[in-house]
Amino acid sequence: MAHVDSDKMGQKAAPALACDADRWRDAERCPYLTVALFSGVIGACIFILIYGMQVLDVTYVDWIRNTAGDFAQSYYGWSFYRASAWHFPPGLMDSVAYPGLTSIIYIDSVPLFNFIFKVMSPLLPDTFQFFGIWGLICFVLNSALGSCCVYRLTRSTLYSVTCSPLFALCTFAMQRLYTHTALAANWVILAGILLVLKTFDKSDRRRYMLLWAALFALGVSVNIYYLPILGIIMVFFCIYRCVTLRSGMPVLNVFASSLLGVVVAFWFFGGFYHLSSNSGATANSIGSLSANLNTLFNPMDTGLYLTGFKGLLPSRGLARFGQYEGYAYLGAGLIAALLFVIVGAIGRFGDMRKWLAQRRLAACLVLLCVLSLAIASWGTLVSVGSHSLFDIPYPAPILSLFRVFRSMGRFAWGVWDIVAILVLVGLFRLVAKRGAMLLLMVILVLQLVDMDGMIANRQSLYVQRQGEYVPLVDIDGVKDLLSGKSHLLIFEGTEYGGRVLDQIHYDLGEAVLEGGATINDFYYSRRDDAAIDGATTEAQAELEEGKPRADTLYCFLGFGEASKYQDTLHLYYESGFVFGSSTPIDGEEELGHIELVSARQLDLPDANHGSLSGYIESDAIDRAAGEGHGYGIETRGLVVNNAGTTDTMVSVRGNKESGLGYMNNIQGDWGLTVGLVSQVEAETAEISLGGTGSIEIYRIGDAYGQG
Repeated sequence: MAHVDSDKMGQKAAPALACDADRWRDAERCPYLTVALFSGVIGACIFILIYGMQVLDVTYVDWIRNTAGDFAQSYYGWSFYRASAWHFPPGLMDSVAYPGLTSIIYIDSVPLFNFIFKVMSPLLPDTFQFFGIWGLICFVLNSALGSCCVYRLTRSTLYSVTCSPLFALCTFAMQRLYTHTALAANWVILAGILLVLKTFDKSDRRRYMLLWAALFALGVSVNIYYLPILGIIMVFFCIYRCVTLRSGMPVLNVFASSLLGVVVAFWFFGGFYHLSSNSGATANSIGSLSANLNTLFNPMDTGLYLTGFKGLLPSRGLARFGQYEGYAYLGAGLIAALLFVIVGAIGRFGDMRKWLAQRRLAACLVLLCVLSLAIASWGTLVSVGSHSLFDIPYPAPILSLFRVFRSMGRFAWGVWDIVAILVLVGLFRLVAKRGAMLLLMVILVLQLVDMDGMIANRQSLYVQRQGEYVPLVDIDGVKDLLSGKSHLLIFEGTEYGGRVLDQIHYDLGEAVLEGGATINDFYYSRRDDAAIDGATTEAQAELEEGKPRADTLYCFLGFGEASKYQDTLHLYYESGFVFGSSTPIDGEEELGHIELVSARQLDLPDANHGSLSGYIESDAIDRAAGEGHGYGIETRGLVVNNAGTTDTMVSVRGNKESGLGYMNNIQGDWGLTVGLVSQVEAETAEISLGGTGSIEIYRIGDAYGQG
């Protein structure tokens, strides 16, 4: 290790939280632009090497629909927002929880991009996705802003640009991209850190306040989870300003401008419309969705979204499965750099002690900031590896605040950013320039080798164009039933037989969007349960009074629920659902009278293969004799498959041409499965049932099969 005396260290070093305002104003801005441009180009190249060019095709959506999960939720959130009429504030839409309004903030999309592209909607193709562009921008800005932070503290353009791949390959940003896509924007946190490093004097107060307001507005516009991370960083920066300037006014300016940015952006995107929306957070989940003490050093290759990403270091255990939310692995390269810097600092203890003494306040506040972010990321549970150490007994007001965000482990991202910047700057300070560059290249190689599994996984998913998405629902069939209707109203929830699978929600949503209609309920993160349930109950009361809505297609989760309204509605079967209309639908096969003829409780520990007719009582078969008859089948709590197949999806797919139709899983293997078979198929169709639950058989009257 090259010897660096304390005077040289002092000349090179910059304060960790702030810099001399005069020095910043007099410095050339071109080096920052140079660092940002070169680093951004590197970030763009890395994105294309990992994800390819296909995802940048704005009309290519199969890769999103095949991925499903929360990523598909983001896409459909954008699609429903685009299809909705304009409302005021502009971030509201009426198409996804009709007749209520929903904020685009609560559908896990990217509010800023949603608004921009909705404005541009008349110029866009009918099918449009911006998520490929979004990923590219995240890689560019993660790389550019991370390098600018390093440059601010080193003043070395070459070194800073060479650091850029480490920020482009930020582990947790790659984990989130195309799962919880908005959370790949680590550049929002880096922008906050860079703003802290670029302080201005009192003559720049207006511009300074505007930048803080814009930063917090940006946090809302991308994802509100960035707000508390930025808030903690801001608090310690304000303490620094207050002490160094010996005035509280700059602090008030920062708080006021930041709060203004949050309020304006939150209002603009409709966030105040239903603040009481359900987050699903409990004290237990706050502890479960937390960070482990080993998060910076744990590849977590067994965690959600991370399976198979084995690197150079072994994966460590977790106390709770949900601690994937606190994933903030530094990577082998940065861990090696951290160890090198620690050893180097100990070796130069005298010089470091003198250097830190000159910057005691800044160093203490940086340490406290990192510690505060770490404590927040633990939620209510402190754990190391697979061991739970203790619960933190936060008072009720603090828990209420935590419940707003729920996934507390994400606070660890701020720790990752600050540690990564300090390690890279420390490496530059401890070693002569050429030595630092050589070590940095070694670190980059280690990081790339360690992340090879994650990179290969992404390449396998996205570089090649994926096959066409195969829906679980006959989208064209549902769209035909929606012809002439303006709304699809699903009766789902405990009182209606259960909740629809997320993927089936997406398929129904696709039919609704293509049919130019709205939907009353959908899968998204912050549903306004009270408003949605209230509107559904109101529609049910109208049906019970015999007053169906002419512009609405009703959707029931099974024959039992639909049969309650068969004297009021014309009923149709499609893809595991029974649909109802106030008037006949031209060209569609209407169901006849629905009658329950058999109900059994089953306890089948092993899959039981056999004829479907074995579950239908003989007298029911006799009464159902005739070509126009069929059977509606509902199972609850049973695993259902085609007999003799190895298909792991919990559903039965029939051949519509042979009359079997669809037997579709509605709510998972613990819930409801619905199917429809003809009289002939009931005698020959085979079915496999397993588990403990019930099967109900409904006789479908003469109208079935006559259309």
